[in-house]
Amino acid sequence: FIIASATIVPGALLAKDLRFKNLATSNILAFLVSYGGALILGYYSFGVWALVFQYIAFQVVTLSFNLIFASWWPAFTLQRHSLKKITKFVSRFLPTQILDYFTSNIDLMLVGKFFGKNELGIYGRAQGIIMMPVNSLSILLSKSFFSIFSILQEDASKLRSNFVSSAKLLMITIPPLLIAIALVPGDFVVIVFGDQWLEMSPLLPVLCAAGILGSFNALNDGLYTALGRADILLRVVVIEKIALVVMIIAGMFFGLLGIA
Repeated sequence: FIIASATIVPGALLAKDLRFKNLATSNILAFLVSYGGALILGYYSFGVWALVFQYIAFQVVTLSFNLIFASWWPAFTLQRHSLKKITKFVSRFLPTQILDYFTSNIDLMLVGKFFGKNELGIYGRAQGIIMMPVNSLSILLSKSFFSIFSILQEDASKLRSNFVSSAKLLMITIPPLLIAIALVPGDFVVIVFGDQWLEMSPLLPVLCAAGILGSFNALNDGLYTALGRADILLRVVVIEKIALVVMIIAGMFFGLLGIA
């Protein structure tokens, strides 16, 4: 958590300058080192600790290369005038992030508490496999386009054109993949996970629909943030999270499919 937090500033500086080649290099190297180490530890019977190592190693390598590429090092001094410049934006954006953090896993917490570990494993794996392309591709695209949106925020025509192009690119990447999974969920589960996970196949079509919508939400959130309109984002998130909690609690009466 601490290392990942330290990665934010050099990563943001690289993104601001559209240096995505450097960001990609950091991520690829971190992927190779962390997963390579995890495979070795897994082979020598370290169990789930291999995955713990993978996560920490990924953050360490990413931070190291981002710092080198950005040529930025923390000074460990607090400048009040810098805080004042971003206070208005942060006062609206921070509550959005806090709400998102505490409600993003509320379904998993409720499933684990009221249904049991077997159901939690089924639901968590189904959600994880659907959200993987959403989190990797849509968030990657929204982060990439965020810098471009920020640069173009004073030019409404170019901003509109770039946003439409971004949405089109998103449309031809994530939805086709999720639709393919939704059409043959049973076959997909057997091929990827094996027969023992077939219980999660009924959840996949519903979660695929949510994933498609979620990918476009990420793009919209990036646009609001790039325009400095954290106030709009906060209003949307408050309504969204209230609806989310109410619907999940209501869905619990209909089992895992109801929660999905």
